[in-house]
Amino acid sequence: MDTTNLTDSTNAHNLHDDVGSQLGAAGAVTPESIDTQGDVGHRAPVTGSKLDLISLADIKPENVAWLWPGWVPFGKVTIIEGDPGQGKSQITLDIAARLTTGQPFPTGESPSQGNVIMLTSEDGLADTVRPRLDAAGGDPARVYAVRGMLRNDGTTDPLTLPIDIGALRGAIIGCGAKLVILDALVDYLGPNVNTWKDSDVRRALGPIARLAEETGVAVVLVMHLNKGTERAAMYRGGGSIAFPGVARMVLVVAPNPDEPESHVLSGLKANLGALPTSLSYSIVEAGHASRIHWEGECSYNAIELLAQSSGAHPPRKNDGAKKFLDQVLPLPKEEAIEQGNHAGYTKRTLERAFKDLGGLTTKEFGGAATWRLPSHEGLGAVEAFGEGRDHAPRVEVALKGVTQ
Repeated sequence: MDTTNLTDSTNAHNLHDDVGSQLGAAGAVTPESIDTQGDVGHRAPVTGSKLDLISLADIKPENVAWLWPGWVPFGKVTIIEGDPGQGKSQITLDIAARLTTGQPFPTGESPSQGNVIMLTSEDGLADTVRPRLDAAGGDPARVYAVRGMLRNDGTTDPLTLPIDIGALRGAIIGCGAKLVILDALVDYLGPNVNTWKDSDVRRALGPIARLAEETGVAVVLVMHLNKGTERAAMYRGGGSIAFPGVARMVLVVAPNPDEPESHVLSGLKANLGALPTSLSYSIVEAGHASRIHWEGECSYNAIELLAQSSGAHPPRKNDGAKKFLDQVLPLPKEEAIEQGNHAGYTKRTLERAFKDLGGLTTKEFGGAATWRLPSHEGLGAVEAFGEGRDHAPRVEVALKGVTQ
């Protein structure tokens, strides 16, 4: 057979028909010839059935559509996982707020406005969810919370997946939702779903993944980490490895090793492209609620973050930044930061390392600030600042050659 002709659409269809005919021919493997008691399954064979084949030449390539480019895709499942208190739910509300108003994401892209369906089992709608959405600047008229499955008598039962997937599909279509949030996912899985058993998890998540693909909605699942701190990062999610296996994006939230009051959102798995650059954030007060305050890019990745949170500390980025500064200083501050950026350190990390080293900032009148280290001046950090004083950067301003 001339394989070059397979690119022709007509020939591809003919091949499809030829193969289908051959599958049902005498001597070919047919459902009737399969031992249904073996490993292939236990369903009875369907008389006269054959494989539905399609040539990839008949498949039109499509680009991935993103709700948040690089982070949350449309038509796919995204998992956000982390320990309690790291802001997982806050991040989902931040995403929802931006979608409902069109305000840009911290990476600069602005989404087209859309509606959100939210299932939340851990936070009260009136005292927590609504105030946080308001604090994030979201439009509450575009966010629909699922309170349960409505009975004919007006009472409700808890929504259970995948049993009630049809009702969720109807709600997505009915309100034109672009985003569905399940927080926390395991609270909505049926009691017959063993979350540590791969086959159970895939049967539960498969319909959710298909729902996302068929409706084009972005599905975000919130999960907690397990306590297996000695495990590899991909196995730290609560339950079976099938959870991250089904998801196309897996995001992790964890403490920022260099900033006690900050956290980091980082990509652990990305099936649709490169992992995004990690983002640092803090949770700040906003009236009677709180919201996410994005602080910029962070050089830590998800594996490093999970390692440090487990006690298996990798070398701190601060340590490498200190060695870098010790090698290049003295330099004008902006030049030191620029060189540090090229070496892989963020401005925030460099400034913190400079502070920890007891750095000195000098500035000629009308000129640029210069970073120096006390060790380069023949003084240790304690000698430079005096016994018992903080190692905060000291500023020396030189006026007409005289240090003030």
